[in-house]
Amino acid sequence: MMENVAKRRLKAAELEAKKTRLRIWTNYVPPAINSKAIHDQNFKGEYDFSTSVVEVVSGDCIVFADDSASYGSPLAERRVNLSSIRCPKIGNPRRDEKPTAYAREAREFLRTRLIGKQV
Repeated sequence: MMENVAKRRLKAAELEAKKTRLRIWTNYVPPAINSKAIHDQNFKGEYDFSTSVVEVVSGDCIVFADDSASYGSPLAERRVNLSSIRCPKIGNPRRDEKPTAYAREAREFLRTRLIGKQV
């Protein structure tokens, strides 16, 4: 639970630094938003929109930037689990869980192919 609070706090600090252009963000230019918004959040069918991948959590979970949310909103990033894929577990060092075989390789495979790409 604490890691989520800390992650949100760090993300908020980063967004504030980008907004006020502090230190390494002095020359930061926000990306142009040119994708269509997702109007019905309860729709269970297929959506047609374009976004970019910002994080690969594991071999079956990615985080992408949602252009339909306002800049700086907590909903600006969305986590997506790839369906019908059973990837090796990453493990949790805080609980003394070791990663299973090929867990890091699976994450690295997705990371090298998806980070920064339009999906």
